[in-house]
Amino acid sequence: MKDTEMAQANTSAENVGDLGGADSGLPKVQRRKEDEGKELPEGVQVLEPGYDARDDLSTLRVLIVDDNRFHRSLVRNAMISQSIQGIWEAEDADEAEKIMADQPIDLIVLDNNMPGEKGITFTQRLRQGKVIGNRCTPIIMVTAYGDEKIITAARNAGVHEYILKPFNVVTLIKRVQLTFKTPRDFIISPGYVGPDRRWEQKLKAQQANGNESPDNDDAKSNTGGGQPGISKPEVLIFD
Repeated sequence: MKDTEMAQANTSAENVGDLGGADSGLPKVQRRKEDEGKELPEGVQVLEPGYDARDDLSTLRVLIVDDNRFHRSLVRNAMISQSIQGIWEAEDADEAEKIMADQPIDLIVLDNNMPGEKGITFTQRLRQGKVIGNRCTPIIMVTAYGDEKIITAARNAGVHEYILKPFNVVTLIKRVQLTFKTPRDFIISPGYVGPDRRWEQKLKAQQANGNESPDNDDAKSNTGGGQPGISKPEVLIFD
């Protein structure tokens, strides 16, 4: 792994607690059934997902952020295969931020290792309210780096899913479908801002009972773990 990528992983893990404008433009606080009778850790808020569940993906507005034109075209073609017409492309984080300032976006498919700001840092800034747009916007990171430190840094920054290049287009589509079929609550805490990672615990329980994820085989081959999107979770917000 490149030194710059390792440095990115380290700084991302360190800076994740900076909440910035944490209270602006967020969905409503909710109390889930599984939290009843429990006292959440100090500073932790469980919010509504911030986006709606949907089976029909055709009306999604998708932003593809990658400096590689070929990889952007692969993602674009995958979206077109789902009849999605609202597709925007950006070569770097700066261009992505300009697009988001002008256009509501429902899904971001994001590379990490790009010129200028890395995808992990862009994710952090969006989650912290430092980028114009919906802070809860689902983010699927598609990158060539499978180093566990990078994966953990991406999780801590607040991505929904993590897919390795070269990727199977079917895998990408399944991850998009899963993201919008089961929206995850949005968590704000002193050390993390992003989708609720207790979802992974539920998935573990389902798999233990023989109910595998719809793209479990792809997840194992792409990330080295048995969970869709992100392998081997090391840090959970709370039990």
